[in-house]
Order: sequence, then C-alpha cells, then structure tokens
Amino acid sequence: MVSTLSEGSIIVTQGFLQPNRYNPCAEVKVTFFPNPTVKEITVEASGCEAQIESLDFYNSWGQHLANLPRPKNNKIDLGHFAPGMYLVQINLSKGIPQLIKIIKTSN
Repeated sequence: MVSTLSEGSIIVTQGFLQPNRYNPCAEVKVTFFPNPTVKEITVEASGCEAQIESLDFYNSWGQHLANLPRPKNNKIDLGHFAPGMYLVQINLSKGIPQLIKIIKTSN
C-alpha cells in the first residue's frame, strides 16, 4: 500500500509496493540426468542466475525422507536409497521450487 499525504507545499509519500510473487522469474529451468539411475544423478538449474539451495526427497506415498544441502558439483549420490520412484523438490535461490520424479533402479 502506498499513500501520499500533503499539506500546503509539503508532500509525503509513504508505504511500500509488494509484488504478486516474491520473485517473478519464470525462466528458471531444471535439468537432471540420467533418469532412471543406479547410483548418482546430476541436477542443474539455469536461468535468472538461480542456484540450487537444497533438495527434499519424498517417496511415492508423499513421506518426507531427506533434506540434502546444495550438492557439490551438482551430483547427488542415491546409493543409500532403495530402488523405486522418488519425488524431489528442488529449492532454488530464485524462482519457484521445482518438482521432479526420479527412478532409482537396483545394481
């Protein structure tokens, strides 16, 4: 909300403007490979200078399994996960979090 007050020759504007979304950047793309994978997956974010902040892993029933910090070299080790399908929420420094589906296979 912005309001302007005036009295004689004195004009004061106060308040703030709030955007509809915190960060309206819609050009962030997330790529990941290989999928399906046996042990490791590479996840990259590009556009709007976005970086991956963390990743939240969920099983196919929606149970939260793990929160991992920003991966080194964009590589995530999935060796300790059982074979199956996982949903991964990629939390970004800019833009809307992205949701991807990863299939982990057995050796």
